[in-house]
Amino acid sequence: WNLTTGESVIVGEGTKCNDIVVRHDGKIYYTDPQASRIRMLNPGNKTPIDVDTFERPNGIGLSADQTLLFVAHFTGRFIYSYTIAEDGSLKNKQPYFHMHLPHGPETEARLDGMCTTRDGLLVASSDIGIQICDQPGRVQLILPRPPGAIRRTCYTTFGGPDRKTLYVATPEAIYKRKTKLTGIDPAKKPVKPPKPRL
Repeated sequence: WNLTTGESVIVGEGTKCNDIVVRHDGKIYYTDPQASRIRMLNPGNKTPIDVDTFERPNGIGLSADQTLLFVAHFTGRFIYSYTIAEDGSLKNKQPYFHMHLPHGPETEARLDGMCTTRDGLLVASSDIGIQICDQPGRVQLILPRPPGAIRRTCYTTFGGPDRKTLYVATPEAIYKRKTKLTGIDPAKKPVKPPKPRL
């Protein structure tokens, strides 16, 4: 959908889409939690391809260099990592980012939308707030739910002219916060992050 002209184009048909990410080469990846599918659309082809299956996949994102696809398991506590093959298929699946849960007997992190920074950090929404992970997969910081937010955080993205403003959505509202981080636009040229530190 073109925000300037109002023109819309159908790029895929026949399946439901929950979360979506568009790569710089035009490949589209999206999740369909009801069907437990992760799907891909190639540019110019409206027929989606199933690239993996697992129960309740939700949020989806790309690494800064676009070599990895990240998919959140809504009813679990891991964000999975895949290597993207040259043809766009996925390989080397592993539970990679070990996310924090609410206190108590809860076993679901309710992991949802995510984005990444130029430094390779993953910024992911969850039941307890925004969890920020380093490249080796560890949670480095948790931003609690925005003041007044009743329910979980659902989506994150960076915006503004310098892409340093973090936008966070909950079921009730959208919030923004200026940061020292710089987000990436996955639809543009990949960015090589610095070597991860242990």
